Amino acid sequence: MPLPIMSVGFPKIRKQVIGTVLPLLALITSLVGLTPLKVHAQAVSGSITGAVLDPSGNVIPGAKVQGTNLATGVEYSATTSQAGY
Repeated sequence: MPLPIMSVGFPKIRKQVIGTVLPLLALITSLVGLTPLKVHAQAVSGSITGAVLDPSGNVIPGAKVQGTNLATGVEYSATTSQAGY
């Protein structure tokens, strides 16, 4: 009894599916698995602004200003401009 046409070509088609579709599916699955679900901020920043004044209200150019992050202990410093900023 002759085999139906569909069953004769099935092993060849199955080999093509396994050879092309499965590696592509594995690649997509691994890329999705490596993608983070939630992205968090990488940096936190802040600023301090103002002028350095003497007791009579005049600006103090070239004054050194220091600040410390109390949470980390990191110290920052800057020097004021001629305008006292």
